[in-house]
Amino acid sequence: MVGYQPKRANKVVACLVCWTCHGRMGPNHFTLKDGCAVCGFCGTKNPLGNLRKMSIQEVTAPSEILVCFTRAGTAAHALHVDCKTVLGPWIEFQSAETLEKALRYLGATEEQIEEHRNQMKRCGQGSSNIRLLPNRKNLLRINYGKL
Repeated sequence: MVGYQPKRANKVVACLVCWTCHGRMGPNHFTLKDGCAVCGFCGTKNPLGNLRKMSIQEVTAPSEILVCFTRAGTAAHALHVDCKTVLGPWIEFQSAETLEKALRYLGATEEQIEEHRNQMKRCGQGSSNIRLLPNRKNLLRINYGKL
């Protein structure tokens, strides 16, 4: 076909995977300076080896995940929505309020936060279904290759 343009979702671009905040960002969210890639989230200089070729859809599309938590909300980790695939290690939080702030930052809606609070009151452990927004710090150390 003459004049056919591929969809933007299929476009492969250089993306940064920051070694400090573990965020995944497209070319609009990092800068190249002094032979390094500077993270737009935390400002850390990353070696150029942290640049990865990814489709723009991998970086910009939100993902549904489960966040499992125990110990009254001070430890949590991410699971795939299939409830079998572990996406990251257990992360310790200072308090249940800190975990709640992290869930809000990652993309949890008010209804999801309310359900999270209800589970905390009932048992002190459980799981919360959230929509992981793009271009956020990777607070749960998610391995995006498993999504």
